[in-house]
Amino acid sequence: MKNVLGGRGCPQVNRFRNEMDMMDEWLEGQPSQKQSCSLCSGHGHNKRKCSKTKGH
Repeated sequence: MKNVLGGRGCPQVNRFRNEMDMMDEWLEGQPSQKQSCSLCSGHGHNKRKCSKTKGH
């Protein structure tokens, strides 16, 4: 069996972090906008999952 360095997934990035990165991390912790449907303006689903289009 081959000896592989590292693990699965994307390789970890080694770079210096700046203020923009810190702002991105802060925004991830903020509550995001709820999903809304463009057909019926309902919340919690999108156009693809809308129950109004099931008859088509």
